[in-house]
Amino acid sequence: MSEMTGKIMRRMKRSRPGLRLVLLVALLAAAASFALPQPAMAATEAPQQVKVIKAVTSYDSITLKWNASENATDYIVYRAKSKYGFYHEIKTTSATTFTDRKLQTGKAQWYKIRAINEDKRSRKSPRISAAPTLSPPVLTAEATGEGIYLSMEKSEGADGYAIYRDGKSLSTQKKLTYLDSDVYSGKGHKYKAVAFRYVEGKVVASKFSREIRATRPSMSISISKHKSVPDLHEGEAYEFTGKIKSNTTIEKVTAGIVDQETNKWVSGAKFTAKSVDDMEFDLSDVNEKISVEQLEQGKYNYKIIVKLKTGSEKTILNQGFEITEPPGSTLLVETAQKLAWPQGTSKGTYSYPGGHRTDAYTEALSQAFGSRSGWSAQTAAGASCDVFVGTVVRNSGYDESFPRGLDMIVDYCSKHTDKWLDTGITRQEDMQPGDILFQLYKGGGGHIAVYLGDGLVANAHYHGKAYGVVQSMYNGGGIHKSWRTFKVYRPLQ
Repeated sequence: MSEMTGKIMRRMKRSRPGLRLVLLVALLAAAASFALPQPAMAATEAPQQVKVIKAVTSYDSITLKWNASENATDYIVYRAKSKYGFYHEIKTTSATTFTDRKLQTGKAQWYKIRAINEDKRSRKSPRISAAPTLSPPVLTAEATGEGIYLSMEKSEGADGYAIYRDGKSLSTQKKLTYLDSDVYSGKGHKYKAVAFRYVEGKVVASKFSREIRATRPSMSISISKHKSVPDLHEGEAYEFTGKIKSNTTIEKVTAGIVDQETNKWVSGAKFTAKSVDDMEFDLSDVNEKISVEQLEQGKYNYKIIVKLKTGSEKTILNQGFEITEPPGSTLLVETAQKLAWPQGTSKGTYSYPGGHRTDAYTEALSQAFGSRSGWSAQTAAGASCDVFVGTVVRNSGYDESFPRGLDMIVDYCSKHTDKWLDTGITRQEDMQPGDILFQLYKGGGGHIAVYLGDGLVANAHYHGKAYGVVQSMYNGGGIHKSWRTFKVYRPLQ
């Protein structure tokens, strides 16, 4: 520009006045052209003020959240210890969230936030305050027959919990469960709870939990389809039947037999089902474990104890029974079956001579009648119906004085009416297992047998020469159906 101006000025000095005017205008135009300012870069705009702030607290921290500010690249977080206190810068972040940690529970903190970029900054945001707080516990209730079972989820940082019922303090505790048993069945109650923490010797509590309502039902533990306990005889077993049902979760079931004299569980007759964790328990599971086969005569109790999830125990069965000596009829049937050959044994096995006794009959015969000296060979060998029946009766333990010989047996039974009943029965349909069946033959003689039931007898009969065997009453058993000359004796005890 200066070079061009110099040329115009030199020409103006040499030119006429009119031309000078033209050159002057050109000079001014050139100067104006070069004097115009060049366009400048646009300046950066200031960020907008942060206006929306949200505070989320835990027991020892405060998390601030805000919306992004237009034109901002970063944010400065300020904190004060009081509403009008001095705000110190504590963090610069490009995020729109910040967590202030390791704070004291219950102590309020005050915050402001400023948005900034490379050149400019916004005004500080309106202040917001927050204090670290405990979360209220999540309270649930289970209405049981024992009461209201309350449980809570752990509140982080809590040193304990306070439970309220109907607006009044119920319990202050560290554990997360509580059984309110001091309530009546059918009456509803309201419950709520708070978590608390000790801070510098003071208690800082959370807000109340959501209020819940619960009503205690009547406790219900029952045994369905359960038969009563009978008195048993030695060797007999009682079966547990049915199910235990409860309106409270069952934790454990203990069942077994208790000796009434010692009030202790009988060894080997106790069963415990652990970790049931159900409201039903099938008692049939007990049968494999509980038996009375090993019990001696005496008085006992079947006992069932149920432990509930809430910790309490309840005895739901404590029923007495007695182990007694089996009745004479049972003893006679069992002994006769033990001594005789079973039904279907070949005649050659049990016929005399040639056949032989069972080992049990051989031993029992010696115990019942000793050496049997002076007896005929056949009767001494036990191949006689009266000897077989006499051995059965004596060896059973029912009547150890029972004689042999048909006439002597009839006379004995007619005189010992405390043990033997002359039933007057003449038909098989009226007989009972254990009856002593006596029949006189036409022309003299007769036969005697032990009736086992279902048309079977245990006897020593094969044309008068046999050892004991189980046979059909009318087919080989020596009883003639058409004669109807029965005499039936029945044990009374």
